[in-house]
Amino acid sequence: MEDLDTDMAQPLSRVKKITKGRRGGPFIILERPALAPYVIGVITAWSHTEVALGRILAHILHTESSVGLQMYLSLVGGAQRRAVLRGAAERGLTGKDLSLFNVVMKAIKPIGERRNDFAHGLWGIAEELPDALLWDSADTDLEDYEKGLKQSGLQSDDTLVYRENDLIRCKTDAQEAVMLVHNFGTLLYPGYHYAHDGARRTLSTLPLLVKHGGLPTE
Repeated sequence: MEDLDTDMAQPLSRVKKITKGRRGGPFIILERPALAPYVIGVITAWSHTEVALGRILAHILHTESSVGLQMYLSLVGGAQRRAVLRGAAERGLTGKDLSLFNVVMKAIKPIGERRNDFAHGLWGIAEELPDALLWDSADTDLEDYEKGLKQSGLQSDDTLVYRENDLIRCKTDAQEAVMLVHNFGTLLYPGYHYAHDGARRTLSTLPLLVKHGGLPTE
């Protein structure tokens, strides 16, 4: 996952030595009810981002939103979707629209990667960290992962510790990604000309866009 300035999750080895082991399982995050909604929110927010991207594809191809969205969502995998969308944008957008498209895609890329990590990673908890969720990549060697669940004192630089403040930052990034793509789409629709000024104002204030260069001036 590409690093984000707002992602403050720390490796378990730097946080605490676990002496009582840790637990995992498909519903383990529900044992941290104060934290689980943030994980779910990051995952579901990306679905709305994908819908907004599908509508952008529809506009570029000059087709109905439902047709473009169905075409976009029928593509398998994020890489394929981005490749098709980028190819369409390079042929159908020009000037500031194309420049802003490139900035938007760059800005939301790590948000999508984080969503994938959250959705496909292995979550766990530890009694000695009652205010945190533990995360491991799905690429982790399962034998090492299961050994880590059973043995005490086994620390890993690959296991990340997410506390509430970390997850709030993740949720904020996910919300901004939705707003970013939605407002960019608004700028592309001539029929929404009455909303263009408002969309530009919103875009100009989104930290996620600002830190990647903001609205193009030329």
